[in-house]
Amino acid sequence: MKPMLNKKLFFSMTYDFLTVYIPQDSASSRTVKTYRDGLTVFRRYVTEVKGFSIRTFTFSQCTFDFILEYRNWLLDDQKRAKSTVNNRLAAIKSYMYYASAKDISLQQIQINIAAVPFLKVEKNIRPVIEDPDTVKDLLNAPPNTKTGCRDVMILSVLFNTMIRAGELIKLNIGDVVIDSDIPFLKILISRIMYCIIQNIRKIWGQQIPHN
Repeated sequence: MKPMLNKKLFFSMTYDFLTVYIPQDSASSRTVKTYRDGLTVFRRYVTEVKGFSIRTFTFSQCTFDFILEYRNWLLDDQKRAKSTVNNRLAAIKSYMYYASAKDISLQQIQINIAAVPFLKVEKNIRPVIEDPDTVKDLLNAPPNTKTGCRDVMILSVLFNTMIRAGELIKLNIGDVVIDSDIPFLKILISRIMYCIIQNIRKIWGQQIPHN
C-alpha cells in the first residue's frame, strides 16, 4: 500500500500557507485569522458533514461540485451571511492558488474551484459627511479637556488618513513624526505609507515643539 502523502492530501499544505505565504502577502494578523477560520470551517464540513478523514481527503476529491455544495451549505443550512460565505469561499480559492503554484499537477483543480461563483452581495453604502461645517461641529463636540483633546486627535487622524480603527490602535509614538516641515504618520498596511496630518498643530491649539 502506497503512503497517503503520494495521493496529495488536501490539507497537507496548510501550515506553509498560513504561517509563511499569507503573512508575507499581508501584514495584518486579522487577514491570517480570516484564512485560518475559513480552512477550519471547511475541515469541519469535510469531516463532520461529508464524513471524510483529513488523512484520506485529497485534492482530487475537492471538485467544483463539492465546493459549490459547501457554499450552499453555508448559506442555506448554516444561515451565514452572503459576505461571510464569500469570505469562506475566498479562503479555499486562495489556498488552492497557493497549492497549484507549489504543484503544477493541481492547476486543473484550482481552475475548477476558481470557477465556483461568489454570491452577489448588495453594497451597503455608508453615509458620507460632505458638509465642512458638519465636520467642524463633529471635531468641536468633545469638551476642552485632556480626554476631549485626545478624542479630537483620534477623529482628526481617522478623517485625514482614512485608516481603519485597528490600524490606528497599532500606531506607536515612533510612528508620529513631528520634526518635519509637515508632520506625518508612518502607517504600516501592506507597505509603509506616509499620511500627512496637515492640521496636527492646529488640533492641539498650540505650537508643537520640533525637539
